[in-house]
Amino acid sequence: MTDGNAHLSETIKHLDAAMTGSGLIPCAHALHHLVHAVGNGALDAGLIAEASQRLFAVAARVTELTAGRLTPQEVYFCLGCANAALTTADAQRLPWLLAAVAMLEADLRGVYLRNAIATGPQADLAFVIAKTTLSAVYDDRPALH
Repeated sequence: MTDGNAHLSETIKHLDAAMTGSGLIPCAHALHHLVHAVGNGALDAGLIAEASQRLFAVAARVTELTAGRLTPQEVYFCLGCANAALTTADAQRLPWLLAAVAMLEADLRGVYLRNAIATGPQADLAFVIAKTTLSAVYDDRPALH
């Protein structure tokens, strides 16, 4: 897919799917497509408006599904960055907005996978995953030995 509007249409489709059922992976897919849509540019104003509406609509659902794993502030902030990336004219700010979107995408995939492992039949993996926080992945301080 090389057309930004095709990616934005996929974003909308996945955000709709995120509103029902297991919403973490559909939302992650939506954010992935949004980054590519913005990267390709020349986006249709109507599609931008639809995507924007859905980004705000899905925020409460994602917050509910990530409770205890991601803060509501992080979810709302990153989805706000996704919305801002669709319309910003500030070329210097855009990469940072997209970085926040990509981080939320990665966090959503991480929460989904941790939940899958924790509820799966491999008790030893579930135990280790339960003891490891998501924030540890992003901690750049040296480990204490």
